Amino acid sequence: MNIIRFVISIASVFILSACASDMAMFGNAYLNQKNYDAAISNFQAAANMEPGNAYYQFMTGRAYHEKGSYKEAIPYFEKAVKLSPNANYYNWLAHAYFYNNRASDALATAKKALDLNSTDNSTVKQLLMLHARASDSMGQTEAAVSSMNRYIALDPNDSAGFSSLGYYLNNQQKYDEAITATKRAIELKQDDETAYNNLGYSYGQKEQYDEAFKYFDKALSINPKSLLANKNIGYFNVERRNYEGAVAAIKKAIEISPDDYGSYNNLSIAYLNMGRFDEALVAVDKSISFTTFSGIGAEVEAGKEFVVIKSAHKNLPADKAGIKSGDKIVSIDSISMKNKTVAEVVQKMRGEPGTALALEVYRGDGAESIIKNIIREKISDNRAADAYGIRSVILREKGSLEQAYQDAKTASLLNPASSWAIYSLGIAYLDKGMYDESVEMLARLTYDAPVAKLFSATATAKKGDLKAAVEKYIKIPPSKLSSVSVPTSNARKAFIRLVENIKNSHLSQASEYESRTRYIDAVNELSRALVLAEDASQEEALRSRMFSVVRRMPSPPEITEQARRHVLRGELLVKDKNMPDAVNEYRKAISLAPYSAKLYFNLALICGEIKKYDDAISNMKIYLQAAPDAPNARAARDEIIKWELMQEKATGKR
Repeated sequence: MNIIRFVISIASVFILSACASDMAMFGNAYLNQKNYDAAISNFQAAANMEPGNAYYQFMTGRAYHEKGSYKEAIPYFEKAVKLSPNANYYNWLAHAYFYNNRASDALATAKKALDLNSTDNSTVKQLLMLHARASDSMGQTEAAVSSMNRYIALDPNDSAGFSSLGYYLNNQQKYDEAITATKRAIELKQDDETAYNNLGYSYGQKEQYDEAFKYFDKALSINPKSLLANKNIGYFNVERRNYEGAVAAIKKAIEISPDDYGSYNNLSIAYLNMGRFDEALVAVDKSISFTTFSGIGAEVEAGKEFVVIKSAHKNLPADKAGIKSGDKIVSIDSISMKNKTVAEVVQKMRGEPGTALALEVYRGDGAESIIKNIIREKISDNRAADAYGIRSVILREKGSLEQAYQDAKTASLLNPASSWAIYSLGIAYLDKGMYDESVEMLARLTYDAPVAKLFSATATAKKGDLKAAVEKYIKIPPSKLSSVSVPTSNARKAFIRLVENIKNSHLSQASEYESRTRYIDAVNELSRALVLAEDASQEEALRSRMFSVVRRMPSPPEITEQARRHVLRGELLVKDKNMPDAVNEYRKAISLAPYSAKLYFNLALICGEIKKYDDAISNMKIYLQAAPDAPNARAARDEIIKWELMQEKATGKR
């Protein structure tokens, strides 16, 4: 025992007499052992002994950073770059800013570091990667792409550069460029799970679903528990209206990550489209539970000494108590919040609903602090906006219109930019008879939303402008108004009922023209009525009648000039092997000349080429309906049999 005390005594004397370099040596040893607290203590001692030494300041910050204490790391990195402004120090500071939710500071610091033109390629690559991430997080996708192009120029054999470039190009909706970049990443690193997911996403957005699923399956072969792969399979199965497949994939995602609220949103969307509304409600309520907490309703961000109020959400406890953006949080319940992290402050603000806390803040340049007594409430954060929007639509389908309206308003309050908030509130306005507000709200959607356009047309019809409503409706691609989706089918039927008189007028006029053997005029009227068919059954009946009239004509009618324009564009796109865009051109041609059998035949072949078997089969059946005695009718039927087999194989995989 005496020997042990003697050894400890000697060690204590050595530490007390150690110089700064000795303390730094101990700090490095502890850092290598991942004993971060001991490393911090030793580096701090060295920095205190020699406060003008940039390295000791930097290493203290680095120890905090590796511990995950980014806010505590920042002051030391800031001192280090002030003492020695080199790219490596700036690199660590930029990362600390980014991980502390200070993206703009991270961006500025990374740029400053890159301007130093460091010869250390490893540091430069880290800075470029961070610059891209920070730019993308702030919506500056062009800057993100530019950073990754610089990264690739610096090291053209690093797969990470191409993989990240593909991701940012996807965010810009430049899917063909993203595919090229991501395929290069895979050439360089064949087991890159993230790259396969990104590549599948690119193809999915181009509606080339079989290609997409091929790459998602590859990601799963690398990592059978890939959350992203299963979520992507679920999402794109919803897009291609394979709701059973979507449910199966999303449930796998939930098994992998049981608290992933986004997966529950996707599951509720799949159930919603299937008409399984009660199951959809259970799933979306689960999502809301993961984004709901008890607190004061204030969003905060890191500051220099104190965490700062970023915003106090309207009509929530902090706002009602008079808390304002920019207020610095000095203490909570008399406990100082100086130099506390955002996480620590947030944790202190939370508690049981109905309990009180005393929030002390500094406001502006005031010398005195302000104390506000606030009662905690149950609150959903802005991540719940989508879930409330989804729940609004589910409740509407169940007939609970007032609750649907309240949920839509909640979604909009939580995040007015949420697509589901905009969509659900637009529909809720329609149900409340606020037709102008409905049209205006639905027009805010920043992506192509065919069903939203359908509701906008419905609002226009309810205002009494049936002609304008029909003009809106006929611009929606029929393939996007799926009868498989229960809500879409219901909305379509509701719209058609509003314009029933217009459809009947076309049918009546067509009968009159037929009786006078004015067949081309009859076909045109039937074409206009076909657009307003209520469902697939009515479409088939109207097509049958239209094709019957066409067969009574001496020769098939010429397609319109505008339809011909789309056909020529489609032919050129086929030659360029741009099949997805060719499909869109042929669909536009058919909408203008639905009586032309040849258009359906050509479209069917193109769809078969890109493995869109549902569309291929559907269009070839319409061709046979139009020309049952065509010389190639047997070959057309054989193609359908082949596509059905390929469809079964593809479905079997899902």
